[in-house]
Amino acid sequence: MQDSDGFYEPLAYGAWWGWAGLLVLLAVAGWLTYVLVSTRNRADQIVPGRLTPAADGGLLRETYRERMDTVVDAAKAGRISLRSAHQELSLLARKYVRDAYGVDAPRMTLDEVARHPLPGLAAALEQLYPGEFGPEPLPSIDVSAAAAKSVVA
Repeated sequence: MQDSDGFYEPLAYGAWWGWAGLLVLLAVAGWLTYVLVSTRNRADQIVPGRLTPAADGGLLRETYRERMDTVVDAAKAGRISLRSAHQELSLLARKYVRDAYGVDAPRMTLDEVARHPLPGLAAALEQLYPGEFGPEPLPSIDVSAAAAKSVVA
C-alpha cells in the first residue's frame, strides 16, 4: 500500500526463505566438517616409506659426509656457533634419510621418527638434541658429528 508521502512499504519475504538460508548454512558446515575430518593425517597411520637406499647411495653418503665435515670445520673455526652446528648436523642427518629412503624426516618430530622404522635416525637425534636445545655447556661437536654420521654410514 502507498502511504501519504507516496512511498510503498517493503514487501515481506516468505517464511521459507529463512529455512532455505538455514539449510544452506548447515550444508556448508557439513561439507567443511567432512573435508577437515577426511583429509587430516592420523599419527597412527604413518606409512613407512621406501626403506631401501637409493641407487646412488655411495655418492649420496659421500656428499652428506662432506657436508657434515664442512659444518664441523666451520664450528671449530668459529664461523658458526656450536648450537647452529648441532642444528645443521641434525638437519643434514634428516635430509639424508629423506634423500636416501624417501621418508620426509626433516618435518617429523622425534616421537614420529622413533615410531618409524628408520635406520638409526632416532638414536642419533636423541644424541643431537642436547646440543640443539639444551643449556650451556654444549656437547662436543665431534661427538655430535659422529652421531650424525652414524645415520649416513
